Amino acid sequence: TVPIPTELPENLLLRLSSPSGEKTAIFRMQTAGKDDTLTYFVEIWNGSALVQRIELSKDHGKVMTEGAFGAPSWNDEETVLVYTAERKPPETSSFFQAKDGTKIGGQNVLGIGKQESWGERYSTQEPLLDIHCLNVETTRIAKVDNIPQGDYTIGQAVFCGKGNLV
Repeated sequence: TVPIPTELPENLLLRLSSPSGEKTAIFRMQTAGKDDTLTYFVEIWNGSALVQRIELSKDHGKVMTEGAFGAPSWNDEETVLVYTAERKPPETSSFFQAKDGTKIGGQNVLGIGKQESWGERYSTQEPLLDIHCLNVETTRIAKVDNIPQGDYTIGQAVFCGKGNLV
């Protein structure tokens, strides 16, 4: 049978069923605050019951859900999700800002997510990607640290073996 087509909400990024089909991870985004800051979170459903809602924006930026970086993946026990996400840019401050936070002068300085590009022209920085593991039972998010550095980009992360290796 073919499922009935339905309109998906704009804030839905990805719907991912577990290997057994018992659990579903739904990745969403929403705007919040006066400055319309995007926040990302995942909902873990067991059948038709919402089990967990975990905010992801505290640990990283946008979750990669399509294209060359692939989609998140469940482990065999359906307790951990592995996924690729944008690294949060480091906090920057003005050269003209004193140690106590008061500004001494100068308004045209680099902000978060900007990098200098020859002189007075600024361009948006390309995102850096990291691999993260989310334990859906404890809601703990851990960044995978043992990825070798080099002139390449990480792609889709999947579990291998018995589901304990990424």
